[in-house]
Amino acid sequence: MFSRSKAWATVLLIAVFIAGGAGGWLAANWRRGPDRPLRGPDAMAAYLARQLDLSVAVRDPIRAILERHHPDMEGILSAVRPRIDSLRGVLDQEIGRLLTADQRQHYAQLMADVRHRTRGGDSTPAHPQPGHP
Repeated sequence: MFSRSKAWATVLLIAVFIAGGAGGWLAANWRRGPDRPLRGPDAMAAYLARQLDLSVAVRDPIRAILERHHPDMEGILSAVRPRIDSLRGVLDQEIGRLLTADQRQHYAQLMADVRHRTRGGDSTPAHPQPGHP
């Protein structure tokens, strides 16, 4: 069984992972600007164009490849998303047990905001009140 210090180390690791992901996402989207799409083939094509300094002659065919395979990617993601959501629910519950009522409410809002942005508009958290069944 976990000792108390191992449990805290695990919680800290999970919190750092979540904070790092949220911070990275926020930094990336802060630079995104209003004219850049949030996700999907257009977003990936724009990202690759910026990062690889692609010409239009190469960018457009790459975008077409991404568009052609997008339904398959979405299908795969749809298949695993319930498992990810379930694990997020477990994380929310475990983290929520360590927070005050005010912190739980703030945490739930933070996670709803992150999930809204990363899922392209779906802001329904798996557990609106972390730490409560």
